[in-house]
Formats: sequence, structure tokens, C-alpha cells
Amino acid sequence: LRLKGRWRSHPRYGQQFEVLSFEVLLPSGVEEIRRYLGSGVIKGIGPKTASRLVNHFADKTLEVIESNPERLIEVKGIGKAAADKINARQ
Repeated sequence: LRLKGRWRSHPRYGQQFEVLSFEVLLPSGVEEIRRYLGSGVIKGIGPKTASRLVNHFADKTLEVIESNPERLIEVKGIGKAAADKINARQ
């Protein structure tokens, strides 16, 4: 996340960050993508599956998941059922 805002002092809770705007930033490097997917953010993808996906699709992994999920079955160990489970998160 990229956050823009200001620090405020709340009388009871002390220093707090007041968010005025935010932007969701997707991971860009291969290792960032591997860690992001391996964190469980997408149901059906754990650390091992994340590694397989990134090893196969490299920096295009998130694009494939988002735009061409039918290609997930190209990855060894991911069958149609697993690809459907990953794709169901949309």
C-alpha cells in the first residue's frame, strides 16, 4: 500500500495516522510475487504452489492469474480443479 495522510494526536489514543488516500501496489519482482502469493492471499495458493507458478510464469504470474487463469494448468502439479479453485477468488 502507498498511503498519504497526516499524523494526528488523539486525546485518548495518542498518535494516529489519518489516511487521506491510498493506492494498492502489486508486487513487481519475481521474489516479491513469490512471497505475495505464498502468503495465502489467494485461496488455493500456498508457498509451494506459488513457487511453481513463479518458476513457470516469472514476472507474468499475476497477469496470468488475473487475465488468463486457464493457463494455470500448464504448471506441473496444478490440475483443472486447482486452477478452478484459484480462479474462483475473483
